[in-house]
Amino acid sequence: MNKLLPIISIVFLLALPSISYANDGLIVIEKESKDGKKREDFFYLIGTQSRGKPANFTLWRNQFKVEKNWDGKGNPKLTIDNAVSKAKEFYKEEGELQLIELELRLGYSVDSDIWYYLIGLAKPSDITSRGVEGDNVYRVVVLTSGEVLPPYSPK
Repeated sequence: MNKLLPIISIVFLLALPSISYANDGLIVIEKESKDGKKREDFFYLIGTQSRGKPANFTLWRNQFKVEKNWDGKGNPKLTIDNAVSKAKEFYKEEGELQLIELELRLGYSVDSDIWYYLIGLAKPSDITSRGVEGDNVYRVVVLTSGEVLPPYSPK
């Protein structure tokens, strides 16, 4: 097993997208367009699960704008009620969903920080006294600017 660890590590690193560098939790990724030009940086914010599948959340550099986001002082610009409403609106096609978890988190980047809500919702029929059945939690990130970051499943 110890001999396989370096091989597994190399295969894992080769499978990652074009990662430029990492700094305090957010990974900066630069993608190239079809004509070979580098596009705007985007950042890997958090990886989690949504409806039993891997769900990653990324944001673009311009979403870090200080004037749009909460600075961590006083109350957030986006209230908890409004953040939950935005999350439910995002999943409105799923029918009625109930809030089951909410975290206010801080993400760090090279230039600035960003606060966001990580929100978990579930159908009332999936909620039992032991939690949510079958890991049917719908997760979404809502930035304090009010922008919703949809989850994507890595390939």
